[in-house]
Amino acid sequence: MVKQKPRVGRYKKWQRRRRDVVLTAIAVLLFIGQVVMCIIVYNYAATALMILGWIVMAVAVFGIGGLSWYAVRRQKLTEDREWLQDTVLVDTGIYEIIRHPVYFSFMLYVISLMLISQHWITIILGVPVIAYLYWLMRLEEWANVDKFGEEYVDYMDRVPRMNIISGLKHYIEKRKETQY
Repeated sequence: MVKQKPRVGRYKKWQRRRRDVVLTAIAVLLFIGQVVMCIIVYNYAATALMILGWIVMAVAVFGIGGLSWYAVRRQKLTEDREWLQDTVLVDTGIYEIIRHPVYFSFMLYVISLMLISQHWITIILGVPVIAYLYWLMRLEEWANVDKFGEEYVDYMDRVPRMNIISGLKHYIEKRKETQY
């Protein structure tokens, strides 16, 4: 299968549409419902899946989420603007491993809630949230192609969207090449 490269100029500027607002509101409500269900059905008898869920949550929040915040702050690209209003492509730190660490971190957080609660309702509430985040990730890629042009298309070729294992493999190979 040939991978089609995105065209520059597809989305000139993201505009908030009623559909986007409704979908975001639904996703937020589903996430809140998932958190509430996790609290309600929490079983204090620790199981292996529950412990795995807490580990995944820690990795999502402090590992991947924290590293993405640190990578942006380290480059001081946001200055007085909001964190997500960068004017320069961030491609260092965790962004050398995966393109969307913030979305990926939030997806892991939703998965961790499923593992912690182990209840079918949290799974039903969490799956649409993950699908919505993936959809947002794709939209952001199109917007970034328009914002950064060919630089972002090259970045898309170098760094996987959210395959952290492939990204780590490429990152380690790149570091080995630069050492010799």
